[in-house]
Amino acid sequence: MRNKRMKTTPSEPPVSGTRGIVSVSWVAVLGVMAFIFWMSARNAHEIDNDLGLITALRAGLVTLSTQLFGGPIDVSPVGHFAEFLLLGAALANALRFHVAPRKAGAYAFFLASLYGVLDEWHQLFVPQRSCDPLDWLVDTIAALLGALVIHAIMRRRRARRLSTPGSNPSDR
Repeated sequence: MRNKRMKTTPSEPPVSGTRGIVSVSWVAVLGVMAFIFWMSARNAHEIDNDLGLITALRAGLVTLSTQLFGGPIDVSPVGHFAEFLLLGAALANALRFHVAPRKAGAYAFFLASLYGVLDEWHQLFVPQRSCDPLDWLVDTIAALLGALVIHAIMRRRRARRLSTPGSNPSDR
């Protein structure tokens, strides 16, 4: 017997895309993952002194936080947040070509969170780094927000296409 509370609307199909766009989307995912791995392999001294633009950004964040809060605070969660926001968004974008958009966001959130666990585990083996469950929590929240942003953008684009007279029916 069928449950009457179940939705009867069909799920949205995956978004179609050219092979090039799909490939670039996955290259972006791999690029963000590689950057996260590379940053996790750096110790505090390297991040504070030897990474050029990243060192300058971190110094600017420390200066700003000191001015705002009256003293130095740990700004590393900002880095974690930015990295995993990008990862969640990149994964949601790439996965939308393979599964329904809602599933793409959920899968992106799960996979990015799992990568956050692996990132923290990796840091156990890096001198002067540690595994911090709060960093994983920041990673997970950021990945969720990144996936939600992509999902919202794709929904808006799809709604705009559907409301445009003469739009391609295959885009619906």
